[in-house]
Amino acid sequence: MAAAIALDAGTYRYAFAQRGVPFGLYFTGVHLAVTFTGALGGAVGVLQRLGTRE
Repeated sequence: MAAAIALDAGTYRYAFAQRGVPFGLYFTGVHLAVTFTGALGGAVGVLQRLGTRE
């Protein structure tokens, strides 16, 4: 998660600067949820692939 935040620091900075703190907090929460969901889906897919025998 720290890597995701660090890599998107400019995006968060822009959201806070242009739209204010309430939107910035909302954006950060939604963005991290989407990032986490994608990472979790990728990890599950890799584990499923490694667990199949063909």
